[in-house]
Amino acid sequence: MPRDQDGSRAGHRRGQRNSISTRTRAILVDMARAASARRRVSPAVLEWARARAMLSRADVAKQLNRKTIDASTIEGWERGDGGPSEAQQRRLAEIFRIPERWLHYDEPPRVFDDLGIVDFRTSNQRPLAVLSQNLRGAIEHALAIQTWVAEYRSHERDSPVTLVGAMSERAPAQVVADYLRAALELETLRESASDADEFFKAIRAKLETMGVLVLRMGQVSNKTRWSLDPEEFKGFTLIDEEQLAPVIFINRKDLDAAQLFTLGHELAHLVTGGSGVSNEDIADFDEDKPDIERFCDEVAEALLLPTDTFERAWGSQTRRELDSSHLQQVGTALKVTPLLAGRRAASLHRAQPHDFGRFVASLRRQPKPPKKSGGSPYNSYPSWYGSGLTQLLASAATTGTPSASDALELLGVQFDTALRLAQPKRARARQQEEPEPEQKLPRMDAFPLIALDDSWRSKGRQ
Repeated sequence: MPRDQDGSRAGHRRGQRNSISTRTRAILVDMARAASARRRVSPAVLEWARARAMLSRADVAKQLNRKTIDASTIEGWERGDGGPSEAQQRRLAEIFRIPERWLHYDEPPRVFDDLGIVDFRTSNQRPLAVLSQNLRGAIEHALAIQTWVAEYRSHERDSPVTLVGAMSERAPAQVVADYLRAALELETLRESASDADEFFKAIRAKLETMGVLVLRMGQVSNKTRWSLDPEEFKGFTLIDEEQLAPVIFINRKDLDAAQLFTLGHELAHLVTGGSGVSNEDIADFDEDKPDIERFCDEVAEALLLPTDTFERAWGSQTRRELDSSHLQQVGTALKVTPLLAGRRAASLHRAQPHDFGRFVASLRRQPKPPKKSGGSPYNSYPSWYGSGLTQLLASAATTGTPSASDALELLGVQFDTALRLAQPKRARARQQEEPEPEQKLPRMDAFPLIALDDSWRSKGRQ
């Protein structure tokens, strides 16, 4: 057996590393057991969480167990008379869409009471106020990831992301689109892509290299049963104060064919420095929609399908009726979906907007192909978070540094899964002598969200 310079056997050294991983796993197991031990629920937090979720005591009782729990039971818990069992605590956390540990705080955690973003769906960009539990959960999770990454990049002395706020929303949409196209080297990405999906992935990967986090999810974190509603929103943009970790979130529950348009729309918000929630309906040409939303639609179209490029691909066809085969041909040539090609045709008066609206409606009536339950986390997490962010969080989760537990909780996976997520895909493939059987996503006992207070920030990273 080969030996190191000090005479110790290399194989023994490898064994030591394995034992360190084993000890780390044991520590995490002990921590998880301690965290799940029976603790008294704070009455103040319980009442706050119920009000925050806009649920009556009867609503909560019904979702817990209508046979043994009623509104008076919930009222008693909120007064401090008794309290929920461990199983009921876990269920309450799910009902309220909060981390289970919040129930054990002495006082309600107010860190996310004001999300600090605007509602681009309103004409005067009011602060975001009316939102579903799942949209709030998705924003809170994205904010937690953003805060972690921003602090990490601050520690690494990274520079602010140059795309953020680089242009004014008063600039012409074409000027903003030209700036983004040059910054992203978009035509090079288009040429290298084989189809619309590859074009989306190439843009996402380019944005990652520029420091932008692109989350593409149809649920809150890895809670696939906490589904997002595409009728409520299509995407949102979050810009941190130091501009170190801007986030673009794409609602994956929307039409797959429309998500490239959503990415372009949210990019327009990011480059003009706006944090907020959007509901950019690709079929909507309404002049009454908020000015900022119409502006971002125009930027997205001009960015993804410049007029000259589109006109060349469209050719001499003068018919204004939408021909699905022609849309497919144009989309294939320009590496976009036929849906986006139809949108551009309508905006350039090559087709009637109402015809395009019917085309979109027909696509939305088509059922999405059923998806298999579960799936490999080694495919799901890079698809949700992007490969770069997944590896960053997974690597941090397995290093034993002060931020490891935070990163592990943000991903919402077990240590062994994080260990493998931290490895490049090829390295994982080499370790497998045969294909890994399909498995369900790791189940979490707590919603993966960190409490962004002073106790979270590690003094050791200064």
